[in-house]
Amino acid sequence: MAHLDKHRILSDQQHGFRRRRSTESQLILTLHDLASGLDEGEEIDAILFGFSKAFNKVPHERLAFKLHYYGIRGNLLQWIRSFLANRCQQVLAEGNSSDPSPVISDVP
Repeated sequence: MAHLDKHRILSDQQHGFRRRRSTESQLILTLHDLASGLDEGEEIDAILFGFSKAFNKVPHERLAFKLHYYGIRGNLLQWIRSFLANRCQQVLAEGNSSDPSPVISDVP
């Protein structure tokens, strides 16, 4: 994160996964902006998107490419690639398990 902060890669509005910022701090700022707008008599329009399970859609190779693009290289990038490589998952229910299935996207 220090590299991303130092090179100002992340937007100031990015709250999740950052020190002293969270999805809760983002919600507080959003509510403050809405309340201020209402107090000032401004028109407020809102569009809401649901990003549940957004990380389930991150292909590991695309993640590695973007990390390299933003300057994460060498041993750290190799460690991340190694961490994500050859992962599998399976379901266990009532003593029965499915066959292992490869995981090619998601952030563990």
